[in-house]
Amino acid sequence: MSAKGNHKSRAIGERRRIVLLVEGESEAGVIGNWFQRWIVAQNVGPHPVGITARNMGGVDRYLTDLGSVVDQYLSEHRAQFLVGIVDLYGLPKTRLSLPGSLTVPALVNRATESIERLVSARCRSRFAQHFAVLEFEAWLLAYPEQWPLAVRSRVTGRAPESINFDEPPSKLLRKVLSSSFRKTVDARRILAKVDLSVAIAKCPFLKQLSDHLISLAPRLQ
Repeated sequence: MSAKGNHKSRAIGERRRIVLLVEGESEAGVIGNWFQRWIVAQNVGPHPVGITARNMGGVDRYLTDLGSVVDQYLSEHRAQFLVGIVDLYGLPKTRLSLPGSLTVPALVNRATESIERLVSARCRSRFAQHFAVLEFEAWLLAYPEQWPLAVRSRVTGRAPESINFDEPPSKLLRKVLSSSFRKTVDARRILAKVDLSVAIAKCPFLKQLSDHLISLAPRLQ
């Protein structure tokens, strides 16, 4: 292929791709496919939109490597937009200068500003930070029919994003399901077949993320 043809092919791939930067293996293994299926169903334009996820290796590595990873993806034309998704629960507050007294919406706003400043100014228009509130496991709670009947009411007795830093979704699931809860296995089992729109309806912060992805889609054509 000529240099001109190669550049054209690369530009088309860039135009149609969103990369989700996530903090762990469990999230990378299922979130990209979950959002990919959902955005295809939204019929957002005449051309397909590609969504993939990259495991950043934990929240500390995420914060350390974010700026260089975003710059690399954009400079190499491997994506046109990148969207970060990390758990709100467990953020290193001292590293991000996050006071413990903040409300959850205020914490989200403050953490968003802090993390987005880790990305170079020239790349910020093509990066956005979002959060799983309180954590990725909250989205699993949106699907009560996927849990054993005997524990279903205990698992789904509260709104998935309800604010409880003492017992976030992962602790709740481990307490109720004990050793039968395996994050990666259960996430793959549940998210591989359920409709993201159900979780969006129950999770306001997830809706913010999904709305943002929809807003990006026309810019990928």
